[in-house]
Amino acid sequence: MPLVAAGIAVEEHPREQPRDELVCELGRWEVGLQQHDRAQEHLLAVLGGPSPPAIRARAATWLGLSAISAGRPECAQTALDAIQTLILTDRFAIAGRWLERSMQAARALGLGTQLAGVHAQRSMLAFMRGAIGEAQLDAATALELARPEHFALPRIVGIAIQAAVERAELDAAQELADRHATLFGAERVFQEVLVGARGRLRIARGDLDGGVEDLIRCQRMLAEYGNRRPAEWRADAVAALTQLGARDRDRAERLAREGLDVARRFGAPRAPCRALRSAGTAIGGAEGLQLLEEAVTVGTRSAARLEAAYAQADLGHELVDRRRRREGREILRAALPAALDCGASALADRIRGDLGAGGGRPARLELSGIDALTPAERRTSELAASGLGNREVARTLFVTEKTIELHLTNAYRKLGIRSRYQLPAVLPPPATPT
Repeated sequence: MPLVAAGIAVEEHPREQPRDELVCELGRWEVGLQQHDRAQEHLLAVLGGPSPPAIRARAATWLGLSAISAGRPECAQTALDAIQTLILTDRFAIAGRWLERSMQAARALGLGTQLAGVHAQRSMLAFMRGAIGEAQLDAATALELARPEHFALPRIVGIAIQAAVERAELDAAQELADRHATLFGAERVFQEVLVGARGRLRIARGDLDGGVEDLIRCQRMLAEYGNRRPAEWRADAVAALTQLGARDRDRAERLAREGLDVARRFGAPRAPCRALRSAGTAIGGAEGLQLLEEAVTVGTRSAARLEAAYAQADLGHELVDRRRRREGREILRAALPAALDCGASALADRIRGDLGAGGGRPARLELSGIDALTPAERRTSELAASGLGNREVARTLFVTEKTIELHLTNAYRKLGIRSRYQLPAVLPPPATPT
């Protein structure tokens, strides 16, 4: 199928006529689609190749849409890679729509292995968007469906660990790591996601050296893959090295500047936002403050809500630390509801601490209402509010009806209601990827 003739998702296509260079590159990737065994190679070229960011972004979208729209069995892996490309280039909305179609097809055909893979990708999409509760629930569902040999298991466990860390559930994250301990020594696809997740968990538990060791291992893995796109490990390593003190300050700054250079060339907004706040914290001084301010600006244009909230929190913390307390607290107060909306309890707790550090009154932890719902309770409540019965909700989430009843009972108590018929009035409309 010619890429330009795909004829779908017109709103995502560039409005102007593509340049000759873009046409040449698209033609090259079209050949890759026709030779399905080489399609992944071409997708990796889109993500890490030397072409300008604008061309990479357009090509990623067009290639992804064309691979999925082909609808042929031999394109199955290409379609998964295409969705991955859309996610990594911040095409969250369109990736979400194609994942929903993939989910419906897998359910209709009873394809458990494929369904586990779709839930794995949905968990990654939700995590990158900043919907931590959704990421946690999709990862949990994928874990229930995936067999030990499932190719995406390292990614599923890795996202589940990261989501638990973001929700300040460190014991649950450690239990996941311990339960899947044998995976860490294996040589499998997505291994860097799993090892990176353990690194972040170690850092959250205070083992900075162990966490950095895991993150540097991610660097070696990605280098072996020939991956040149922005990597999650670098920003986390920079943060840990900065905390370790003066002996690692130069190393942290070097990594931060490298990461910023890679992210700026990549083009998608989430990566630069993450790299900017990482570099701003590591570099410090006037330049560091300017980088943090730029991170907030970039974050507000991104669909990655949690990264934007982190950027605000980092800038607010820096301003409070510089005794610009009124300005810093104003930014922190804006970041707090964003962190809570993402389900990022760890960040919310950190912001509360910063708000109270200079004599201010920390925000009160919500013990009831929407923010008190667990991810499973919220997802169950949303499905019930849409009109599904308990049996239909159970089938959708692949759990028992008894589990659904328990989630709804807990949700009613926290929301202060008595029945499912009151749910639409107290729940916000379901979030749509942007």
